Amino acid sequence: MKTIQSTGAPAQKPKTTFLDLPRELRQQILSQSYPFTLIVKPPLDTSSSQLRTLSDNRNKKKCDQLKASLARWHDDLSMIDPVVEGDVGWVYQKWVEGVDQVYRDCDGGQRGLFIVYWTF
Repeated sequence: MKTIQSTGAPAQKPKTTFLDLPRELRQQILSQSYPFTLIVKPPLDTSSSQLRTLSDNRNKKKCDQLKASLARWHDDLSMIDPVVEGDVGWVYQKWVEGVDQVYRDCDGGQRGLFIVYWTF
C-alpha cells in the first residue's frame, strides 16, 4: 500500500472576526459592553406634589444623562464599520426604549430611580 505524504503546510482556516459572528451574537456582545442597571425605588410615602415634582425632575435628569452617555457610546462604535453601525443602532434603540419605560414606571415622581453602572 502506498502512502501519500503532504509536502505543503496544512491549510490554515481564517480566524473568525467579530464581523463574522451572527448578528444576534454581535448584538448580545454589544449590549454587554456598557453594563448598567436601572432600579426603581419603592413609592414615596408622601402626598406632597412638590416633592413628587422634585423627584420626577431628578429622575428625568438621570435618564437624560444616561441616554446622552449611551448616544456617545453609539456614535463612537458606529464609526467602526457599517455592519457594526447597524448592530449598535439596534442595541442603542432597545436601551433607549428601556430607559424611557423605566422613567414612565417611576409614575411622575412617585418613585425614585437609581442607575447602577457595573465595572469589571
